[in-house]
Amino acid sequence: MTGTKTTAEGEDEGHFHPDLIKAENIRQVYQYWLSKHHGSNMPRPDDIDILDLAFAIGSISFINVTDQSPRFQIRMIGSQVVERHGQENTGIFVDQIEFEDTREILLSSYGKVFARREPFWIERETFNEQHVYVYECLILPLVDESGQIVQLMSILEWPGGSSDRPH
Repeated sequence: MTGTKTTAEGEDEGHFHPDLIKAENIRQVYQYWLSKHHGSNMPRPDDIDILDLAFAIGSISFINVTDQSPRFQIRMIGSQVVERHGQENTGIFVDQIEFEDTREILLSSYGKVFARREPFWIERETFNEQHVYVYECLILPLVDESGQIVQLMSILEWPGGSSDRPH
């Protein structure tokens, strides 16, 4: 059996607050994103230099927003994310992900960022027969010159690693 459980903060329909962030790498990526703002305008994809984020590169993914419906296409997945989830989904659309739980979580989270035009934070517990994994995720919008969201940048951290699942 596998599944997921979301903490209360992630389920809250309220808006993002940086005090929710627990993982230091996520906090640093958030501060970097803030530093790339153009006045009140969010950063553009070309403002982000992945080499500036080398400390967290394996945990970062980029998702293209291909139209304003919106539809999300995975552009790049960090190596630690692929290793932890066991899936390399670069290039596919999120609505085509095979695993329903993963697909629905991503569509919901990305959709909130798109609709609210602000970061989205979540802490989630996922499990299989042997292990429980707790991870923290922050999703940040990136815009084009007109202010339209054209890409998302996400960072996942697993601060507690995994623990054996009680039988």
